[in-house]
Amino acid sequence: HLNVAAKRKADDTAGGHPASGPKKAKAASQLQQPAPPLRRVIIPPIEHGTSQRKFTYHGAGLLKHAVPFSRSISSSFPPLTPVLTKVGKVAKRQPVPTKQSSNWWKAQCAFRGLLQTGKISDMQERLRPAQDADMTDELRALETQLDVDFRLKNAEAHETAWGGLDSDQQKAEHDSERFLQERYFGEATASTRSSFSSGRQRRGHQAKACTAYRGRVDARGAWDVFGIWIIDCPCAQQEWGDGGRDGCQLTIAFEPVKTGFRMWASFDFVVFKGVFRFGKPGDSAVSKVRPSSGNSRWDFRWRGSETGEGQLQIAFKHQRGRIVFDKSDGTKLTGVFEGGFIRKISRRLVEVETGLNPPTAANDVGNLRPVPTSGQRLRPVGNQLAT
Repeated sequence: HLNVAAKRKADDTAGGHPASGPKKAKAASQLQQPAPPLRRVIIPPIEHGTSQRKFTYHGAGLLKHAVPFSRSISSSFPPLTPVLTKVGKVAKRQPVPTKQSSNWWKAQCAFRGLLQTGKISDMQERLRPAQDADMTDELRALETQLDVDFRLKNAEAHETAWGGLDSDQQKAEHDSERFLQERYFGEATASTRSSFSSGRQRRGHQAKACTAYRGRVDARGAWDVFGIWIIDCPCAQQEWGDGGRDGCQLTIAFEPVKTGFRMWASFDFVVFKGVFRFGKPGDSAVSKVRPSSGNSRWDFRWRGSETGEGQLQIAFKHQRGRIVFDKSDGTKLTGVFEGGFIRKISRRLVEVETGLNPPTAANDVGNLRPVPTSGQRLRPVGNQLAT
């Protein structure tokens, strides 16, 4: 359950401090050129080596037999001796080891530089004294190199796919952030440039677009909601962000069409990002009505992906939500954001924070109680947002 803070005006944003630069990888040899960010994965795994030395990579760590490296494997070993009671007798309840396949044991041996031959019991015998060992330096270096190669190939595939898209609908579904940047902020090479341009440059460009729009807003009571809305969500930022420094952001934009306009928004909520497509309740996405005191509620459908693994949400119609602007002046809004795998993430967002009341269901968008199946409860503080 999201309650978005007062909008940070574009003029102020443009003059703010630039975002912190990307952290350097902690590797023995630094790459001369930074790899592009890992976007939604649209290519198959890449392979390296042959036979016993074959490994694959698919965007989230080195794989052997499609199995990742597991740092903690102790629970998979059968106990060497039975558990005894306080009086020295064999306990009726004995720990049951996690059952693993032969390929899983082979993978854990390979990652630690051990032989992969023999039965499962043979591999377990080799792994017991090495179960706390890390992946070999050689494989760590290979993982780093394959990560760069994979990101480059995935980025190239996105460029190829983007070039074959004709409609706004197709572009918004394929890459929501790039669609909004190119469509409304004039960044023709957003997919590559936004990754390396500074936060100050990007915000400055958006500020000019926001200022230009404000000059075109009519005088019939419509609010100026176009621009950047900043969300401070400590729960998500500390759990998944860069030590609490990753910010959540919502950027609202308008697309002129023959019969009116269409309101869109791009969002980046640390663990997931994508695009909102708005419409008045019961109406189509195209309307002549703008947000105002008489039209403060706006339903939306969204499409996006989980940023860690690039898991894609299938279609706009399957993901829903709504926002309600503050009726006084439209400088604050509350909202509900829900769907698919977001339910599980949102439940975790509520549970990891201390000092909250037990989870309860919210009856309307204005309810500020935690809603574990809809989103993180937030409250406005000044010009930002806090939990």
